Amino acid sequence: MRSSQALLSIAVTLLLTSCGATLVPYQDAELPPLPEVTGQAGWEISHAMQRAAEAFLQHSGAPGVQLAVRFGDYSYAGAYGHRDNRRREFARIDDIYRVGSVTKTFSAVVVLQLVQQGRLSLDDTIGGWVDLPAARGVTVRQLLNHSSGIPSYSERTLPNLGTMLRPRRWWQPEQLLARVRRRELLFEPGTSYSYSNSNYVALGLIAEAVSGRSMAELYRERIIEPAGLTETWFLPYEEGPPERRLVVGYERDILPFGTQRISARKRSWLTYAYSAGAIVSTAPDLVRFADALFEGRLLQPSMLQQMTRFIDAPDPDIPAQTGYGLGLRRLESDGTILMGHSGTTPGFGAVVMHAPGADYTIAAAGNLSRLQSVELMQGVLGELRGVSAWRVH
Repeated sequence: MRSSQALLSIAVTLLLTSCGATLVPYQDAELPPLPEVTGQAGWEISHAMQRAAEAFLQHSGAPGVQLAVRFGDYSYAGAYGHRDNRRREFARIDDIYRVGSVTKTFSAVVVLQLVQQGRLSLDDTIGGWVDLPAARGVTVRQLLNHSSGIPSYSERTLPNLGTMLRPRRWWQPEQLLARVRRRELLFEPGTSYSYSNSNYVALGLIAEAVSGRSMAELYRERIIEPAGLTETWFLPYEEGPPERRLVVGYERDILPFGTQRISARKRSWLTYAYSAGAIVSTAPDLVRFADALFEGRLLQPSMLQQMTRFIDAPDPDIPAQTGYGLGLRRLESDGTILMGHSGTTPGFGAVVMHAPGADYTIAAAGNLSRLQSVELMQGVLGELRGVSAWRVH
């Protein structure tokens, strides 16, 4: 149990018929019943989450979203809206979403575990592992915090177009880095910040070379199993869940081709992301992951301290961002510091954030590109702040 005073425990399932949502305490929450708690608090929380989800769905155009929150000792999850843009199936709490760049935090944890084992150093240069001539002097730390100056391969139009037109293409990570091999660095390494998917593909190759294990094995052995993540996979590099559980995504914003349906069989975008963005998961599992990380179950305290050393990193796409650490965004929302990551990938968006000073973790996932997941998260937090149990947890 966490140190905060337990004020609320709900062991009910509420069907929120107006938006097709199911709200339940998520699995393995281990919440002991408190007989003095009435159903009123549960009603308040369920309706706060419902209000935030309905408002977001109405103005965003997203088919559906999945939310999870853990505050103090208590945890809740809900699914709202629909699985498809024709509104034929309600969203479900066991739906699995592509979470895009939330993968970067997973990759950073793997690399930092190798560092704490002495198999790698944050100050090692990358020239011996990846074939990027202009970046031979870039360090592992600079890859992790996007201060390397290496351009992002995903900003190039032709490979993006090819990935859309060939939905079953299997990209090799070396092919992704080859897209920027002849390009000069954007700036002298360590002097500025520029978010780049190339950094995290390179980190995946380095982790595999150092460990002798595939990234699929590293994620599973070092994070997924130790953190008890039962609904998280690295696709298509390992056998995943039944295809029917993988939600269809809708791409309308990243490429100018109108709305495109991103089904489970269209896996080219996953291999195009690799260790920068190919994990699939649920909002409850993302909460479990972030809590395992910040509770010190995945990294030693000294390494977690390194991870949370932030450089100045304003991001026009995420106005709330004030810094970037080693695989972590730092946001400020209503005076609260949040640490975690957001993700955008064709057809999907996700976010998971932990508030160290306020003892809560929140995650969201949806099946629309440019989901504005940080905005969704802020809306949920705004509604929850009006709930009495939240104010005193």
